[in-house]
Amino acid sequence: MPRAGDATALASFLERGRTSGESASRLANEALRAIRNHLGMDVAFISELTSTERVFRYVDADDADCPVEVGGAGPLGGQLLPARR
Repeated sequence: MPRAGDATALASFLERGRTSGESASRLANEALRAIRNHLGMDVAFISELTSTERVFRYVDADDADCPVEVGGAGPLGGQLLPARR
């Protein structure tokens, strides 16, 4: 598992997907679940920051009713918005 801030370790982890046939998306979801469980968090996510908002790209949550979902967005520093459909 990559350490925080270690870009080389992260690249190596994602490269595993290319060499093992696993998709980077599947590996990202597996990593989020492992991190969330290890830290005892309710939700873990990877988001993209645009000039105006945060867009959730990968989400792993303990609760199916979690307001954070893939495709959801919220203003930077603001509250969460539902996924765009």
